[in-house]
Amino acid sequence: MLYLQPGGGNLQFGTLVTPLPLPSPNWANQSLDPKLSPAFRVGFAYLPTPSDDVEVDWTHLSSGAKSSFAGSPTQMVGPPFLIGPGADSYKRGQGDASFAYDSVTADGGHTFCAACAFQLQVFAGLEFARIGQNVGGTFESYDGSNTSGYTNSSLFTGIGPRMGTKAQYDVGNFQFAGELAVAALVGRSQGQINFATIPHRRLGHTRAQQSVLDVAKRNASGSRSRGQPKCGLRVSAHRLRTIKARAWLSGGSLFECHKSILADPSRDAPRCWDCRFRRSRPGITG
Repeated sequence: MLYLQPGGGNLQFGTLVTPLPLPSPNWANQSLDPKLSPAFRVGFAYLPTPSDDVEVDWTHLSSGAKSSFAGSPTQMVGPPFLIGPGADSYKRGQGDASFAYDSVTADGGHTFCAACAFQLQVFAGLEFARIGQNVGGTFESYDGSNTSGYTNSSLFTGIGPRMGTKAQYDVGNFQFAGELAVAALVGRSQGQINFATIPHRRLGHTRAQQSVLDVAKRNASGSRSRGQPKCGLRVSAHRLRTIKARAWLSGGSLFECHKSILADPSRDAPRCWDCRFRRSRPGITG
C-alpha cells in the first residue's frame, strides 16, 4: 500500500474578479489542491542467484480533488480565460479534477554483499507509463439561470529506459529501505478542452418580437422576386408564447410571420417560421 500525491502547474480552474475600483481592479485565481491518496503496487521477482534478480511491478493511482468559491454581488467569477464583462452574470464557481496514473516496470538488478546487514542494489530496465488528468470548472449565477463550464483533459502514454539504486539496512528485527530511480519516457501526449454554456432560460417577449420582425424584413427584401420567401430562426428557450410579427414592405405588401415555439436548449433544433405575403395595403407606394 502506498500514499501518493498528484500535482501539476495547471490546476487553476477559476478566477474571482473584483472590478472596483476601476483604476485598480483585482482578480484572484482559484486552484485545486490534491491531497495524499492511497495507491498500490503489486509485482513479482525471480532470483536466479542470491545476488541477482528480475522484478516486474505495477503501480496504480486514482484520485481527485474538488473546490468551490463564490463572489459578492459586486464581484464576478469565471474561468481563467474569461475574466471580463462576459462573466458578469456568474457569481459561483466549482472546480474538480481527476487523476489516473499507471506504471509498469521490468528491471534486472545486482545486489552487492547480499549477506551483509547493509545491502546496495543497482538495477536497470524498462518502464511503461500512462498518466491522465481532467480539470474542469462550472460557473453559474445565483439563481442558476446562467451556467457555463469547461473540461480540460490531457493524457500521456510513453515508454522508455529507467535505472536506479536500492539500499537496505537491517538493525535487529527492523529493516530500513529506500529506492531512487529515474526514467526517460518517449510517447504521445494528447489534450483537449470542451466548453458548455447554458444561457438565460427565458427569452423576453419584446426582444423575441423584434427578432422576428428583423428576420421577416431581411428575408422578404431578398426573396420578393422569387415568390414566397423562406425564413428560419434558431431559438433556445424552454417556453415561448405564439408570436406574430407584421411588417409593411415597400410596394404595399404586408409580410406576416407567425409560429408557436417550444424548443429544448439541449437539442437547439432550428424552427422555421410560417412567413407569407398576406395582402396589399392601398395608398402605399414603393
